[in-house]
Amino acid sequence: MRIEFRDCIKQGLLRKLVPSPEKASKGFKKAQVFLAQAKRAFDVKAYDSCLMTCYQAIFLSAKAVLFKDGYREKSHACVARYLEEKYAKSGKIELKWIELLDRYRDLRHDDEYNVFFFASVKDCQELIKFASEFIEQMEKIILQNPKKVEGGDTR
Repeated sequence: MRIEFRDCIKQGLLRKLVPSPEKASKGFKKAQVFLAQAKRAFDVKAYDSCLMTCYQAIFLSAKAVLFKDGYREKSHACVARYLEEKYAKSGKIELKWIELLDRYRDLRHDDEYNVFFFASVKDCQELIKFASEFIEQMEKIILQNPKKVEGGDTR
């Protein structure tokens, strides 16, 4: 069952914080490191490791956006709902990025918890391509000029 943005807020799975450009920057840099590690895992045919590390790169880049905006997550699904609510609905990013984020979150879940699941070459090739493009999208958001944040604070 899909959780909605308002439920993420209501249940405390997304929490308001002071915006932190420093945490956003560090999180984004770590996402880039994880993407490079995922590519190395792919090169040595460690496909489950590739999938997990690649997803982590995606997640960290999305989480960096939340830090920039002054939010903290307690749920991977709520990160997608946040990006959907704050960026896709306003046309700042295409909805396809959120749909793919959800798809790869589910794939990561299968890899981590389903003992019968093994990541394939195709899974990893698609995920690396998506991760590279998704991280670029998150970088564009992070580098946007400072604007007013919720509650009227300025960055």
